[in-house]
This record gives sequence, structure tokens and C-alpha cells, in this order.
Amino acid sequence: MIEIKVNSTIKIDGKRVKGSLLITPHKTQEIKDLEIDYPKFLKVERRTDRMWNEFLDIEMKDKVEAEITISYSLYRRPIGDISGEDFLSESRYIKFKDIPNLEGEKLTKVKNALMIIKEKMKYDKEKAKVKSASSSLRLGYGVCVNFSHAFIAMMRKNGIPARIVVGIPPGIYDAAHAWVQVKLDKHWIDVDPTAGIVTRFLPYAPWGIGEDESEVKSKIIGINPHIFEKHITEITNRS
Repeated sequence: MIEIKVNSTIKIDGKRVKGSLLITPHKTQEIKDLEIDYPKFLKVERRTDRMWNEFLDIEMKDKVEAEITISYSLYRRPIGDISGEDFLSESRYIKFKDIPNLEGEKLTKVKNALMIIKEKMKYDKEKAKVKSASSSLRLGYGVCVNFSHAFIAMMRKNGIPARIVVGIPPGIYDAAHAWVQVKLDKHWIDVDPTAGIVTRFLPYAPWGIGEDESEVKSKIIGINPHIFEKHITEITNRS
């Protein structure tokens, strides 16, 4: 079992800000000592969607700045099937046009898709202006979301269920990371297309799963709203 300790600090500024934050652990995980602290003037409600993702719905009316701190220990558990979701269809950012066909057994297709991404795509935060799978492959650059969308499209087009996951790997980060889970036979396994890793379990803390990034993204609106994040993640036990 992998135990992961997470400490997150989220600073929000702007006027009349409201929205939804996906920054807490996925409801399928075993969580210990979860603490969520925020100022009294910030209205916060916890909401769980159909994918068992927990969002913090926030509203800040009279102030221009607020800080939320979240800490917990997470015992990494498998995320199984979600009722009513097969993760095989096209979605907002996952279209099958111009996505290549893959040969071989399922695991071979997974490895071949990773090879295609390695050959065709480069990590470039400055040029990551698109989200769709086909555009990401065609342009050949992007961030973790682009890598994940391209990989998901190749999996689904070739008959393998695939879904996006967001959360935090070990280390210090100023934003969430995206990776993928694919279903081989009866089990969902982790794939990080950005790092080129396929394994039963990645030692990452998952926050949410979805068809694509549109379902697992924090969103706020208001007058000049901004979110600043810092996440410190440490593996405290691996057995």
C-alpha cells in the first residue's frame, strides 16, 4: 500500500469571485486526517459529482483575497468502474478524426500509443494553446493535458476504455498534473503519457476522473479572478 501525505495552499484573489475547485482527494481513496481551513467570509460547500469527484463550490463577495489550506494522508486505492460510464466514446476534447489505428493486443496498443506520443509530441508550456486530442498530435506540443488527451483518443478509437485523472505526483507543484487510466481486462491501470510510464499504480494522489479535462478542471469567475496554488506531496510509506 502506498501512503501519500499532501499539503496544499490555494490563494484566490479578485472581486465577487465564485466557482468550483477540484483540489481534494477522490472519494474512492482511503483518507486520514483531512483538514480544510478557510476564512469565515469565504462561503464553501462540498459537492460530489457522478464521477465521485468532490468539488469545493466557493463564493467570495466582499473581500478580494482568500486562502484555503488542505492537508491529508491518502492511502492509494484502485478506482474501479463508474456506473453508466464506459469511457469509450468521443467527448468534448476527444474526437477520433485523424487519430491513428493501432495494431496488436491491448497492452501492445498501450505501448505503441506511448511510442507515438514520444515521437510526435514535446512538452512546451508556452505553446499549449489547444486542448483537443487531434490538434495536440498534429501540432506536436503541449502540457500534460495535451499528452493525456492524445493518448485517450488513441485508446478509445482502438477499443480500450480510457479516462483522464488529475491530481498531484510526489514533489512540489504549482498546479495539478494529468494522467490516464486504461482498462485492460477487468482492471484499470495507470499511464502517464507525459512521462511515458505504464504501471498498475502510480504513486500520485488522485483528485478527479472524467471523460476529459472539461470535467476535472477548477473554474472560477468574477472581476479579475486568479488562483495561485502550491502543493507539497510526499510518499510516507510504500509496502
